[in-house]
Amino acid sequence: MDKKDLFLSLYSMIIADGVVSAKELEHFYAFGQEKYDLTPTEINQFIVSADVSYAKPQTIDEKVLVLYELAKIAWADGQISIEERTLLKNYVLLFEFEESNADGIVNYLLDRVSNNISYEDILNEINNN
Repeated sequence: MDKKDLFLSLYSMIIADGVVSAKELEHFYAFGQEKYDLTPTEINQFIVSADVSYAKPQTIDEKVLVLYELAKIAWADGQISIEERTLLKNYVLLFEFEESNADGIVNYLLDRVSNNISYEDILNEINNN
């Protein structure tokens, strides 16, 4: 799966609560540049383009990566809104995790992100359980 396709799902977290904070955008652009090799111009084009499509991640690592980064963006402004939590849960379900585990996955990711646990450490925790 193309990393740029995965990146597109992150923007939905920024707009989930109806307020786009500077910190959220800062994290979004940093992710785009550092992890997805996008330029600020390319990121701007993604945001304003109506022709952008979203591709669902296929591997567990890709799914966890997108969920992790969504959680990081949600925490960027220092608080988690109901809309952000709901959106994260919707992505958990979209990624075909068990519905009975969805709230637990959301809580786990938000907790780990709030404690500055890295994506790599989360993957290690998941793989060791």
